[in-house]
Amino acid sequence: MKRLYYILFCLLFFCQLRGQQATLIIIPEKENKEISYQFSDSEHLPFYTLFQTKQAEPDGVFHISLPVQQPVVLNLLTEDRLSFRVYLTKDSHDTIRIRNNQPFFSGTNTIYNQCLQEIQKTEEYCHSISYSKHHELHAVDSLKEFTQIVNNKQAELITFLKGQNVSSDFIHNQSHIINCMFTHLFYKKILNLYNNRKITDEWLKEIKKQLSFDFQEGANLCYSEYERMLYMNTTINYFIIEKHSPQDIDRDKINTFLLNEYKKKRTGKYLEYAWASLIYNDIFQRDFSEDIPSLYDQFCSEFPQSEFIGILSPEIEKIRQFHHIPETSNNITILPTDTILKNLEEAVHPFIGKIVYIDLWGTWCGPCQKMFAYSKALKNATKEMDIIYLYISLDRPENRDKWKKMVYYYKLEGYHLQAGITLAKSLYASLGNKGMLAIPQFIIIGKDGKIAIEKAAAPDNLEKVVEQLKQVSNE
Repeated sequence: MKRLYYILFCLLFFCQLRGQQATLIIIPEKENKEISYQFSDSEHLPFYTLFQTKQAEPDGVFHISLPVQQPVVLNLLTEDRLSFRVYLTKDSHDTIRIRNNQPFFSGTNTIYNQCLQEIQKTEEYCHSISYSKHHELHAVDSLKEFTQIVNNKQAELITFLKGQNVSSDFIHNQSHIINCMFTHLFYKKILNLYNNRKITDEWLKEIKKQLSFDFQEGANLCYSEYERMLYMNTTINYFIIEKHSPQDIDRDKINTFLLNEYKKKRTGKYLEYAWASLIYNDIFQRDFSEDIPSLYDQFCSEFPQSEFIGILSPEIEKIRQFHHIPETSNNITILPTDTILKNLEEAVHPFIGKIVYIDLWGTWCGPCQKMFAYSKALKNATKEMDIIYLYISLDRPENRDKWKKMVYYYKLEGYHLQAGITLAKSLYASLGNKGMLAIPQFIIIGKDGKIAIEKAAAPDNLEKVVEQLKQVSNE
């Protein structure tokens, strides 16, 4: 009889869960093989590499069902890098159609989703001040004018939310996110003024007020840039208010410095979240910082039951390996950093008579490191072609040790050159655009030592690279 009751209880529990499923149907404009998603809450670190994935149905449509008891926001990311948010509630059914790279909503939570879309548009407005010279606040140095524009924007968005038929809880939670967005915008402006030496006493007074932002408010943990905002708060206080010099911080222990600062104002789950985010940010950026394993060990001691440990642990072992990798290989040649080299032609002169495939990269460049996974396959496919593989790093001289470690860690067989200042300037001038050089960049040099293909295919496009190498070889 007890067993029968147990079975009935399980069936009832299962049926109850099924009745609490929030269902999404996503109809993309063009083919996407998969879509990524993650809840926006304090239980999840906001890095897209940690998102779950869903495969498309044969008809190209995505069907996602998730257990939901309380209203929650879901972050979604398509293969086309379109990101948007969806509001999920118990038993909700919503459809998202993507047209012209924009989501259009229908279903249970249409109004909520349209509100989230408006908030996301404003968030992009706040973020874009960092990279757009056409931003309306970019050249605004007057605190009064800046504050007036920002306050009006924020008030308009809050008024818009209150004018919609949405719950007070939704407005309350999203108001916190909106406050985060505009405080983050202020931090970005402050750093811009600091770099251009335009901070006045009036701005300094306002900075102290903005730095009092409450990072111990639970709703703020749902802000996607929480860790970045905390970092900026810390650095603004340290360099601008306390007037420390950048030389006061050991470059190899920047994360240790940040954590010690975080500990001064954060406790409990807020410190746990900030600490885990700090560690994973280094992992996400592929920085391989030397102090990260130690900070991870301290984190495990401080929060032994943290769910974040399972996320961090596998990646930490890679960082430990990175710093203990033996720097020996018969197939890796580290060339001396020759400050006399003036241009690319001089750099490839020793290889005259051979085809050279050049990989321009830097240790700070995540996309560059992703390409290394395809190096072995490319070399296997071209082993009969006698190709010279030359990796040119744009790292500064002080990063030489890290550069060498990365070469051996990724087992990059070939020749390696760390560009001196003169060569680096020449590469930026000849291959870049208005002083900017996008990397990774791949170049094929002909047997005459001249550039044959300036923007060659990347190693992840194996067939195209082999075709280009054959083409140059036959010329």
